[in-house]
Amino acid sequence: MTVPVVTAQGATPACTVEYSVTSPWDGGKWSQSGTTVTAADENWNGALGTGGSVSAGFIASLSGGNAAQAAFRLNGTTCNVAAEPTPTDPPGPGDGTVPALRASGNKLVDADGTTRRLLGVNRSGGEFACVQGNGIWDGPVDDASVEAIADWNVNTVRIPLNEECRLGLPHIKPEYAGAHYIGAVLLGGLAYSNDLSQGLTYRPTDPAGNLAAAWHVYNFNACANESCWNSSLAPVAAQVPLVAGEIGENTCAHSFVDRVMKWFEDRDLSYLGWTWNTCNCSSGPALISSYDGTPTAYGIGLRDHLRALDG
Repeated sequence: MTVPVVTAQGATPACTVEYSVTSPWDGGKWSQSGTTVTAADENWNGALGTGGSVSAGFIASLSGGNAAQAAFRLNGTTCNVAAEPTPTDPPGPGDGTVPALRASGNKLVDADGTTRRLLGVNRSGGEFACVQGNGIWDGPVDDASVEAIADWNVNTVRIPLNEECRLGLPHIKPEYAGAHYIGAVLLGGLAYSNDLSQGLTYRPTDPAGNLAAAWHVYNFNACANESCWNSSLAPVAAQVPLVAGEIGENTCAHSFVDRVMKWFEDRDLSYLGWTWNTCNCSSGPALISSYDGTPTAYGIGLRDHLRALDG
């Protein structure tokens, strides 16, 4: 069961409540007294800026009837229930046309055969919001928030998705499912996509020739130095498009991602920073402290690097 979006009265920020209680997930510490269930913040999501949001959920057991929840409170203030909004897409830049990409040799190209590098950020949310029926966003998606991303000279935003949504399983809302997500396929390796050492040995047969390699790296991963990149990534990049779909570090600094970006720049490869969300620069790690594009000490490195690139 999903409870509609609720808007707090007075000066209290807007709040969104998920109601589906035995096993909690995402974003809160749970307690229950009688029929009252309370979710407290974690240490990384207790402060929300204007327009910010946080999601939480739980699985419930049921005996007898299950009446719809009539009231919610945020920090002790009663929220008034409003209608759940219809999801809409923000307008795109330019003519609004997103280039359809395909693999050509070891490059990603558009319909005209022009090589495209993917340079930008991740926007976390779709890996949990979609399957909960709340769209694909965690945080605002108005014009101002999109312009804030573009201001970093970003040309790509990666949106992680839940597999159930991509496959279009029956319980997923059609507008969030299936063919909307099909294009060139990025195939990751082992160890949370950090290990591509056997990528060519076990490369799948793809009659469409539309496979690219996906790689993730953080400062705490095993393959987190140039020696490993030269031995395991360079051979892959010589044969198929290679996209570093997630790069990041949990130091609240950017010396590690600076090294990653240099290695990828030297080879004209694609990379995307994790993550354009306002959590914490160490536990996220978050690139921003506000959806207006204010960078964290970690995010400054990616922002300044992207802004310095041509185009």
